[in-house]
Amino acid sequence: MDMARNKKQIGLALDPELLARFDAWRDRQRFSPSRTEVIEELLSTFLDAEDKRTGGKTVDNSDAD
Repeated sequence: MDMARNKKQIGLALDPELLARFDAWRDRQRFSPSRTEVIEELLSTFLDAEDKRTGGKTVDNSDAD
């Protein structure tokens, strides 16, 4: 995935323990990916799976808390 062009910066607040686990995982990788690379890949994988699961249709989450 090459998203280097036209990136939009966003703010992201994470629980400190989750961030520590995230960074520890990155540090254990042979080639430590950037936080951005990992988040983009995870988000893309998640969205592709959701599109496959729902057929690309919007899911009604109006009952979700």
